[in-house]
Amino acid sequence: MNLEQTIIDVLHDIGTPPHLKGYMYVTEAVTMVHEDYSLIYNVYRNLYSQIAEKFNTTVPRVERCIRSVVDYTYDHGDPDTLYKYFGNCIGKNTWKPTNRVFIATVVQWVRVRCTK
Repeated sequence: MNLEQTIIDVLHDIGTPPHLKGYMYVTEAVTMVHEDYSLIYNVYRNLYSQIAEKFNTTVPRVERCIRSVVDYTYDHGDPDTLYKYFGNCIGKNTWKPTNRVFIATVVQWVRVRCTK
């Protein structure tokens, strides 16, 4: 299965709309972490800086846009679906995942779907 389409499918399932500015940053982050999982261990210095360089923007802007995607997805997504995907990472209606947890979880689901 195509990696890009799998990422889009997972994001669609959890209720992430593609019109958000940070959507392209999230898809890029998931792609990069899928290829090199060690990027997830130093998100700000490694992952965000590479994304910022690629899109000719700043690291804080990348972080803020990804945060807005996470917030929007969690605020507007179906709680049962979010719980299915994030399980123990988040409590039902209690708190939102961090950017790092959000990206890592999406990567894990993409890997699951790619191996099917």
